Amino acid sequence: MPLTKQTPGSLSGMKTTLIFIFCCLIALAQKAPAQTAGHDSTAKADTAKPLPRNERLREITARRNAMLLPAPPYSGAPAKAARRDARMFRLPKDMLLKLRAGNIPATSNYFNPTATTASNPALLTDSGYVKTYRYYAFNAAQRQIIHPAGTRLLIGGAAVVFAALTLALIIVFSHSKG
Repeated sequence: MPLTKQTPGSLSGMKTTLIFIFCCLIALAQKAPAQTAGHDSTAKADTAKPLPRNERLREITARRNAMLLPAPPYSGAPAKAARRDARMFRLPKDMLLKLRAGNIPATSNYFNPTATTASNPALLTDSGYVKTYRYYAFNAAQRQIIHPAGTRLLIGGAAVVFAALTLALIIVFSHSKG
């Protein structure tokens, strides 16, 4: 399709349409309900009695601890093994998205150790090991990063390009001196 020269008359229809849409938006904005004195958003805040400082801290702490497991009370060799085994715990991307949305609690079976993740399968019967593993696996999943699609491909491609440029520069400089 060949490009044609636009004349001022061909743009007047577009200008008229834009002005009409703008006027309609202004008219709709005029009919939007305004806040009245009885429905003011600050009215509830003024009438609500503020909590004492210690109760606010308790409420904040309770909200924060609702998603987290309590710190593991266990120590010793099984707890150290659980910490070491849970260090490499990773959730699949779909489960990680559910965890971030708050749909998977910290006590879920997703964070239990398995025979493949445990350094010693005999420890799977030790409740201290299991609770400590679950605690550290949940924390590892909370810190897990969701990489966008193609990140590894992009990083690998950049590494290949860098290596090729370095090799090309080495070849160029080695032949130019000789």
